[in-house]
Amino acid sequence: MRIQKQLAVVLLLISLLFSLQGCSSNSSSPEITASDVHKKIAANENIVLIDVRTQEEHLVDHISNDISIPLDTLNDIVNKSEIRTGDEIIVYCRSGRRSLEAQLILESLGYKNVKSMTGGITNWTSLNYVVCNGNTRTC
Repeated sequence: MRIQKQLAVVLLLISLLFSLQGCSSNSSSPEITASDVHKKIAANENIVLIDVRTQEEHLVDHISNDISIPLDTLNDIVNKSEIRTGDEIIVYCRSGRRSLEAQLILESLGYKNVKSMTGGITNWTSLNYVVCNGNTRTC
């Protein structure tokens, strides 16, 4: 009987630990929707938008006023840029996988306000938001 009570207490503590962990992870999500990014751009909010796809992918389509820094060069280039550690940074890629990786890299380099755009440029274009083509910075 005593072992059953101890087991019940241990299970209760484990459940409580997992529920608390779930609450804390929801409050600081590393992701932002394409719709919210679009709203920030429309409101002229001061954000740094980084496309972490390859240069070839960036030439096909990209968001106006972004900065192209391919994921494999992010460590080297971002430290040489004028991006400050307190800037609001939003990273995106094709579908959202590479941008989540970029978000972690930037945080490890000391950048504090970094978000990954959920669904990447694929989601952006599915919402019929404007994209640039070629070497143009704005569209």
